[in-house]
Amino acid sequence: MASQSANGPAPFGVPVPVAEDVLQVRLPIPFALDHVNVYLLKDNDGWLAVDCGTNSSRNQAFWRQIVNGLDGPLTRILLTHHHIDHAGAARWLSDQVQCPVIMTPRERDALAFSLEPYPDDVAEQLYAYYLSLGCAEPEARKVAEMRLHVETYVSGMPERIETVVSGDAMKIGKHDWRVETGAGHTWESLIARRVDGHIAIIGDQILTHISPFIGVFKNSRDRNPLATYYAFLREMTRTLDDSTLLLPGHRPVFSGGATRASELAAHHDARCAKVLVACAESAQTTRSLVDALFDRDLSEVMILALAEAQAHVAFLLNTGALYQSFEGNVRRYVSGRA
Repeated sequence: MASQSANGPAPFGVPVPVAEDVLQVRLPIPFALDHVNVYLLKDNDGWLAVDCGTNSSRNQAFWRQIVNGLDGPLTRILLTHHHIDHAGAARWLSDQVQCPVIMTPRERDALAFSLEPYPDDVAEQLYAYYLSLGCAEPEARKVAEMRLHVETYVSGMPERIETVVSGDAMKIGKHDWRVETGAGHTWESLIARRVDGHIAIIGDQILTHISPFIGVFKNSRDRNPLATYYAFLREMTRTLDDSTLLLPGHRPVFSGGATRASELAAHHDARCAKVLVACAESAQTTRSLVDALFDRDLSEVMILALAEAQAHVAFLLNTGALYQSFEGNVRRYVSGRA
């Protein structure tokens, strides 16, 4: 097994000890953020896996290598949330090792929903939606085609799913854990804290160096995810000890979670302030707010940039700080009463 090094992250597929009876493995994903962290926690005579990565022949080969190198069987798979970089290989892996998958009920439902086929007219629906956000016609067409083809990255719906809810107790190896949930990044991400306070599985709810994605898409079930994310961050600031080692879905493990939660709240405060300033100067669309919020070219990930901007718009609309009007089918926003 490799060990953590100041020279950079371990190679893909190589287990690295990050705490007693805890291994971290980086798996490749085909996106700008090129990796996801999965974890292996000693579980009596076997191991519990936290997340699985996308489903690909490369990751399947890594998992075979990982499982063969363990000193016991893979007994359970815990999924922090339904996103493809975390849950993609879950069906395949659970079938391979014949073990159950643990999820929260809403993340189970979200995974099932994501695997439903698109309606025949999805491209036209999305085209109209992005026009309403203020995209010009060629850009709206391009962004509509950026929709994720989930089946490319997901092996299917796991057959054996055990659900847990906030407040449930879990025993992993010799340690007692408490299940919590967090919202914002997804609807009901699974958070787990060791009762002794030493370690917490945090998924993508708190990350170091980068901010978790908080966005509203056309069919998002949580229409105001920034509000639920703010609530989660307040709770973490209040209850998470800075000495707790956090196991995140991306980037290195880290401590200082309460401080980081405060930083992330301040980050979104600053973005909301930018939206209000822009909308005080003139009526804005979600598309024009992308330019106000981000100082780099996001044309290749515009679908994500629009979703992030819309999350801040939705939050401010709900607080009454923004007001919406329509110019034809295009939504425009102003600060204060028009």
